[in-house]
Amino acid sequence: MGVFDDFLERKNKGEKLDITALTRDELKSMWYHEVKFDRDIADLFGVKERQVTALRRRMKLMMHDINAEETLKIFNISGLEIAASLNRLPNKDRAEALEQIRRIAERYKDKK
Repeated sequence: MGVFDDFLERKNKGEKLDITALTRDELKSMWYHEVKFDRDIADLFGVKERQVTALRRRMKLMMHDINAEETLKIFNISGLEIAASLNRLPNKDRAEALEQIRRIAERYKDKK
């Protein structure tokens, strides 16, 4: 049973669910891992779909956020490891790599 089903069971037992108490991990599990749409989560919590979307945005749970997060997990890369790798590059290559990272970061910053 997933997080969504756990909440559904609690709701069916009469508990009033509070979306403001929802954690990032719970919302991520329902939306990303269990593939529940915002409208499904909204119906479960008795709120409007746009409230769920806004909550995901505040919690940085938009698809581009998740893809970056999951990619780092897959490759088990931390910011410190990236920095260490960059420091091993010759200066010219390091400057080029940093510029590429800056451009990517700018592109994602505009989407948030």
